[in-house]
Amino acid sequence: MPNNIVWSQNALNQFRSTVIYWDRRNQSQAYSKRLKHLLNREIELIRKYPYAFPEVAFGIRKMVFDNFILNYLVFDDRILIIHMYDCRQLGPDYRTKSI
Repeated sequence: MPNNIVWSQNALNQFRSTVIYWDRRNQSQAYSKRLKHLLNREIELIRKYPYAFPEVAFGIRKMVFDNFILNYLVFDDRILIIHMYDCRQLGPDYRTKSI
């Protein structure tokens, strides 16, 4: 079972831009800190149960939590997070599409 969690550069950029967005919008880092805590808890679930979440395409799995979507791939030695989306920042057209 894979134990390492690896973030793709794209997912890291999406996470950073989400944190920056909420810090600026709220003029505080309180929500970002809560988000990081929540994200760590959810990633721990992925680590423990990597196949618990539905496969949406070509081995890509999708975890939905709070207002966020994490897409990830499971390999023998690692879990690769490839996308992180804040659904409140996405347009309504995206919400109806699958990846």
